[in-house]
Amino acid sequence: MPGKPLIALTATGVDAALKLTMPTRLLREMTDGKLRMHRDMAASVAGGEHRVLPWARHTTIGSGRSGSATG
Repeated sequence: MPGKPLIALTATGVDAALKLTMPTRLLREMTDGKLRMHRDMAASVAGGEHRVLPWARHTTIGSGRSGSATG
């Protein structure tokens, strides 16, 4: 996406349902994979930025702390 700003947000919190249904090792691997994918996506664009939101989960990334996505 040349010429387009990109901020990749990664929610590293884990939803309660996943904690009940997935082994801890797989949850850790899933989070590590998201971090790598979003970091690489941001790095592929000039001026791209990767922001990690440790308090956010998949279901809460759009709500919660004001200003998290804007810096």
